Amino acid sequence: MNARSITAPLIAIAAALLPAPRASAQERTTCTAIAFTRDAEGARAAAQLMVLLESAVRRNGAFVYVDLADAADPKGSERRFSLSQDAADAFAHAKEAYDGLEFEGAADHARRAATLASNGPLADRRESLSSALLLSAAARYYTGDEKAARNDFDLLLAVDPGVWLDPRAWSPEVEAVALDEKFRLQPLRKATAHVDARPVNARIFVDGSFAGISPLDLPGLTPGAHRVTAQAPFFSHADGSLDASGTLTLRLEPTEAGRPLAQAARKANDSFGSTAGDEALRALGHVAGAQEVLAASLEAHAGALTVHLERISVADGHRQGAAQGSIALDSAAGLNAADALIRSALRDE
Repeated sequence: MNARSITAPLIAIAAALLPAPRASAQERTTCTAIAFTRDAEGARAAAQLMVLLESAVRRNGAFVYVDLADAADPKGSERRFSLSQDAADAFAHAKEAYDGLEFEGAADHARRAATLASNGPLADRRESLSSALLLSAAARYYTGDEKAARNDFDLLLAVDPGVWLDPRAWSPEVEAVALDEKFRLQPLRKATAHVDARPVNARIFVDGSFAGISPLDLPGLTPGAHRVTAQAPFFSHADGSLDASGTLTLRLEPTEAGRPLAQAARKANDSFGSTAGDEALRALGHVAGAQEVLAASLEAHAGALTVHLERISVADGHRQGAAQGSIALDSAAGLNAADALIRSALRDE
C-alpha cells in the first residue's frame, strides 16, 4: 500500500475528532481504543485503524475518549492540558482587548496564546493555534505593522492552508491581506518533505494538524521551518523541525507508565477473542483509567485486511459490542465502510 494512498481521506475523517458532546462528561462512559496485528505487513494499517477507532469514539456522544498516548505520559499530558488552559485565558484577554480597540495589547495576548497553544494537546492544537494567529494578524494590521500581520498570516496558512475568513467577523482590509499572502505562497508550495518515526508507525502532526501515518511524504508545505510531532500509544511524544524539502526521522521513547499498558496490549493481541484476551483488555483499560475498551485485531493477507472488533467492560468483562468484516483503507469509500463497521461495535448488544 502506498504511503500516501489513504492520507487525504483519513485526514478528512480525523478532522471530526472533537464534536460537541450530546451528554455531559459525568453522564458518559470513558472508553479507550487499541488496534493491533500479528502480521508485520499490517503494522501501518493498524496505526491507520487507530485513527478511525479514536474518531468513532470521540464522535459518539455516549463516550469520553481516553487516549493511550496520554495515559502513557501522564506528566506530559498534564503539562499540555495546563498550557491549553493558559492559552485559552490568553486568547480571552486578546479578544477582550481587540473588542475594546486596544490592538497592541490584543496582539501581545494573541501571540502568547499562539505560543502556548503550539505546545498544548494535539487533539485541539490546530483550532486554538489558528484562532490565536488569526487574531494576532488582525490586531497587528490595525497597529499599522502590516509586515508583522503578514508574518502571522504566513504562520496561520502553514497551520491551516484552507483557512477561510468570515466576512461577518473580519474587515475587508484584513481579508485582503490574508488572501494576498495565500496567493503569494501558493506557487512556492512545490517541494516535498519526508518524515518517519521509530520504532513504530506513528501519527504525524505538522504545525498542530494531523498529516497521516509514518512513513509519510509531505508535499506542498509552505517555505520555512515546520514543527513536526509524532505520537503513538505507550510512548512519549517526539518533536522535531522540518523544512519544506527536508527529511526527518523522529524517535519515540517508551515511558515507565506505558510499560504496563504495552504489556497488557501484547497479551490481548496474543489471545484476542479468548477469555485470556478479554482479561488482558480489562487490565489495559484499568491501567488507562477507562471503563470500556474498544479493541481491533487486524489480519493482513496479500493486501486484504480483515478486522475483528470487541468492546469490553473493564468492570466485569462483559462484551458490550462486537463486529467483524473485511475492510479497505486505500480509498475514501473504504475508510467510510470501515468507520461504519467500527460504529456498529459501539452500539450495545
